Amino acid sequence: MKNLIFNFFAITICIFFLALLKSYASNHIIKTLEVIGNNRIDDATIINYSGISAGDLYSADVIDKSLKKLYETELFSNVEIKYRIQI
Repeated sequence: MKNLIFNFFAITICIFFLALLKSYASNHIIKTLEVIGNNRIDDATIINYSGISAGDLYSADVIDKSLKKLYETELFSNVEIKYRIQI
């Protein structure tokens, strides 16, 4: 019986932390944008083409739309958007 109760609480705590991590990543506000590896186009122009700006809420949908916008310009052969948490 003790094992059953212990397992129940352990699973409940794990589920709680997984839900917390998921909401933590999806509720961040984009503070800064950084362009790396650019040789031909001004960084501000690339950020403008992306459609993302500081203060936007981070989400997978926002990033997907941004990648599509950048590839639609046909100026880039490789585009990566990475999300970095700064604590």
